[in-house]
Amino acid sequence: MTLKQLTYFLKIAETGNLTKAAQLLNISQPPLSYQLKLLEEELGVTLFTRDSRNLRITNEGIYLQNKTTQILALIQQTVDDLHDFSTIAPTIINIGTVSSVNHNMLPTIIKEYKQHYPHTVFNIHDGSSIRIMELLDNGIIDIGILREPFNHSLYSCQQIKMPDSSNDENDYFVVTGRREFFHDYSQGVIDFSDVVNLPLVIHRRFEESFLYTCMEKNVKPNIISRNDNIITSIEWTVNGLGCAIMPYSSSLLIDDDNVVIKKIIHPVSYANLYLVWSKNANLPLSLLEFINLF
Repeated sequence: MTLKQLTYFLKIAETGNLTKAAQLLNISQPPLSYQLKLLEEELGVTLFTRDSRNLRITNEGIYLQNKTTQILALIQQTVDDLHDFSTIAPTIINIGTVSSVNHNMLPTIIKEYKQHYPHTVFNIHDGSSIRIMELLDNGIIDIGILREPFNHSLYSCQQIKMPDSSNDENDYFVVTGRREFFHDYSQGVIDFSDVVNLPLVIHRRFEESFLYTCMEKNVKPNIISRNDNIITSIEWTVNGLGCAIMPYSSSLLIDDDNVVIKKIIHPVSYANLYLVWSKNANLPLSLLEFINLF
């Protein structure tokens, strides 16, 4: 029993006449009669009784007519659904990201991706690196963009390079502040020993490593504020309340010509960005292509 035979049978049942059915199917009558005979022989039932001019459908034929209508409708629905999936139905990508990346880098990559997949829907979850790991662990997001430190062994990950970084250096720490806080604001670097004397604003996630360096240098920092959001550090900087320590990529959010950004040296330290996803996850092709853009 083939779909062609069922289609032929349904048209015969609708018209009750082999000649009319053949005309509507755009075939000659002998092949149509032959396919009907094969179908009846395979099923072992008589689907039509015949008189000199027309066909009369049997009870078995009525049953098959109802079932065939359902079968062909289901097949058409399946074809339509598959077409929708490939051409209209959106791909959904759930991303967790630290705020600094969502400002410039991520929108640029999303824009490029949507040129090839215009129906993609992105669900963005902003938050700290800790929150992003929680969202990933609970299956709420597909991929996360976060900063070190984190346990690399728990995830599949790849480092994200800043577009203007060199091959051997990426997201180093800077100190940001209005010009009046610096003796020489024309220099793009500042020694760690000079940083600790500034009125410092710091994100709690970076405080531990910063204080560890202070301990190694045997210096005491002048911390005037701690926070849990890099945007708070930026607002304090722009309003002249203090000088904020942050990764370089976060400083790119600052749009104020009166704010100076200096790379901290002696030592240089980093808060590199990583793209992470669940270890051993079977990622769909659409998500793999998105990851490749990084």
